[in-house]
Amino acid sequence: MNRPGFQSMIKEIERGAIGAVFVKDLSRLGRNYREIGYYTEEFFPEHDIRFVSVSDGVDSSEGEDELAPFRNIMNEWYAKDISKKRRISNKVKGSTGEPLSQPPYGYMKDPDNPKRWIIDEEATVVVRRIFRMTLDGFGLGKIASALDKDGILTPTHYRLSKGINIAGRKGNKRPT
Repeated sequence: MNRPGFQSMIKEIERGAIGAVFVKDLSRLGRNYREIGYYTEEFFPEHDIRFVSVSDGVDSSEGEDELAPFRNIMNEWYAKDISKKRRISNKVKGSTGEPLSQPPYGYMKDPDNPKRWIIDEEATVVVRRIFRMTLDGFGLGKIASALDKDGILTPTHYRLSKGINIAGRKGNKRPT
């Protein structure tokens, strides 16, 4: 309920600029059954807002839906259950040595076994250079300037140049 878009919607409702709220299903509004209940049973009616949950068949213009509170409880339980299962799965994977993230700069996924990392020889040259410069007493700024001067790509741009897409990252303006 603290999502920026949700808060913006609430402000617009309070301003009187919105007359209806449509969601795909109740879980898209939120997953805390108490807060959902507050909005669907108190806040929306107080502000004369029509609330429709398409796949749940809920439409406040057709009267109260007695099953909606139970759906909200099940949505919250489901979200907690999935989160718990995900944590357990990650713990099992981690304890067997399976990586839980993308390989860091200097490594890459093994083409024969994507659950294994191998050294990326090209990037390793840069990693070793950074390590050597650090041991020689260079600070972050001087190291970055030297790499930039020599046209060394940032880790994000390096991955993009290799055709490796990183979700949510488009690369900053400067590739070096």
